[in-house]
Amino acid sequence: MKLLTPLTLLITGGVVLFSSLSKANKNFLAWIILTYLTTFSLEVIGVKTGLIFGSYLYGDTLGLKFLDVPVIIGFNWTMVILGAILLSEIFLNKRVMIIISASLMATVFDFFMEPSAIKLGYWNWSDISVPLQNYLAWFFISMIFTILYFRMGIKLKSDLPIKFFATQFIFFIILFVFYEVSMGVLIAITIISIWALHVFYILNFAEVNFSSPLFYLHILIQAYLYTGLFITGHDAMHRTVSKNRIVNDWIGRIATFLFAGMSYNRLIKNHFMHHKHPGEEKDPDFNTKSQNFFLWWLTFLYRYTTVTQLIVMAIAFNVLKIWFDEISIWMFWVVPAFLGTFQLFYFGTYLPHKKPHTDIMQPHNARTLKKNH
Repeated sequence: MKLLTPLTLLITGGVVLFSSLSKANKNFLAWIILTYLTTFSLEVIGVKTGLIFGSYLYGDTLGLKFLDVPVIIGFNWTMVILGAILLSEIFLNKRVMIIISASLMATVFDFFMEPSAIKLGYWNWSDISVPLQNYLAWFFISMIFTILYFRMGIKLKSDLPIKFFATQFIFFIILFVFYEVSMGVLIAITIISIWALHVFYILNFAEVNFSSPLFYLHILIQAYLYTGLFITGHDAMHRTVSKNRIVNDWIGRIATFLFAGMSYNRLIKNHFMHHKHPGEEKDPDFNTKSQNFFLWWLTFLYRYTTVTQLIVMAIAFNVLKIWFDEISIWMFWVVPAFLGTFQLFYFGTYLPHKKPHTDIMQPHNARTLKKNH
């Protein structure tokens, strides 16, 4: 039974690659061999040193090992990267977008694979959670071999690698749902997905027209979705998105990063200071010097903003300018985020915690809001 997983991967993947060789130019085989040998070598270095992906060890489920790494691993790397490239080529035309898309797709594939792979005995991490280092390594390794694919001038006309990749992807998503997903995770994924789809749509297709009601409607919808992102991050801080700490924390990191490049760990520290000292001088959400809405709001933003965050957002803004009009970025990406902070601050901080603090608000210096918000 232990041989079933590696044999299935080897046989089905081998058939896919063999049939694809006749539909590609001569450099395709060289790319396959180079990708296999390099990724396998990186895995060996990773297992021995912990420097590339983090500290981890392989189990016995993936079969025969060489230097403590299953020989099938380089093959799986090759199939994942190839499938991600070909799938990206269907939807995108610009090479730089295909490279980014394929790298992200391979990384997301690993994200869904990790919890199930651990449970199935593929490998185990030394830390409680999968380190960020692992996902960064996946992204950049995938990017390197995607760039190499194009630099070698490979042209492959076959949909079999896509079907193989998609089948694996769906398989691990199903296992992810079976093992990890609670209603909280489904809601979080839905919010993040709708936010991403809507911002992609309006940056591409919505017109910046100050006389159009639809223009303002898109801004308000996106602002509301930004609020949803932060609330998702907030719920992750309280460990209510998923019982699995790895899944819970990564959803929190993704949601708060997409909101405004925010540090999830810093947010946790500040938020629990808020719960420990609500409505007091040590509360980072509270302004003891002024109850003026705008002064308090600016103080609120200042205490949660970091230099790293500003650098990340500046880089993101300039990267977005490569593909989208600057005015669209301002109106559909920047403005809704600030409007989202207004909604969060007004309903989540200002109304519940503003003075006067009455006896009924004790011991948390907070009042219950009567209406939905």
